[in-house]
Amino acid sequence: MSEQNQSFEEIIADLKNQVGHLEQGDLPLEDALKAFEHGMALAKKGRDALTAAEKKVEQLIAEQDGQAVTRPLDDELDID
Repeated sequence: MSEQNQSFEEIIADLKNQVGHLEQGDLPLEDALKAFEHGMALAKKGRDALTAAEKKVEQLIAEQDGQAVTRPLDDELDID
């Protein structure tokens, strides 16, 4: 599967792989920079996927009268 069509789970797995390579500490500087750059791009893709999912969830929340409304997802989550 191309990186363009990666699922969120595949993005996270790829990101963990990049982090693992960097944490080993044995990459040459140029390779470490490439891995870091790729990791940052993956983090952005993951963040974008989460933002899109959050917007979709917000659109699907409905009031009692059946009218779809947008309500921030954070109001319903207990995030520490």
